[in-house]
Amino acid sequence: MQGSMSSTTCHVVYGFLITTLIGLLQLKYQNKKVSPFETHLALIGTFGTTMCIYSFAMVGKIKAKNYSAKYYEIFSHVSILSGVLSSVSLAMIFLPRSLNFLIMIIIWVIFFASVALYLFHTIYKWLYQKIVAAIEQVLELFASFMGQRLMEPPHLPV
Repeated sequence: MQGSMSSTTCHVVYGFLITTLIGLLQLKYQNKKVSPFETHLALIGTFGTTMCIYSFAMVGKIKAKNYSAKYYEIFSHVSILSGVLSSVSLAMIFLPRSLNFLIMIIIWVIFFASVALYLFHTIYKWLYQKIVAAIEQVLELFASFMGQRLMEPPHLPV
């Protein structure tokens, strides 16, 4: 994660933000006869779902750290996206209802674009590696056909 926040820093920031938002939510609804589950069911549902995804992604990151850099990268990406989405969905409860739909659409478009860009980048890297490997095999085959190794230095007279 060169040039960006560490995983631990992101986790601490999300923890602080979620704790603060839940505290503010309790203050907002403490003397009301309705709960956020009644007034903002979709946002609470999105928050709960994305927090579960975030939790599973963090466990996946911990497990994959020593075994697979590829899976670690995937779990890191999922945890960041789900952490941001859960924080934003909880914060949206404090906004007027008229803004909620617009903001949720914008967030989902950004979320989809981010996932699509990551997927495109991953496929591009995989395809590039396969093409380079195929070209190397063809060049090796061609060099062996011609009677010399590709990486062998030329024989100079002494």
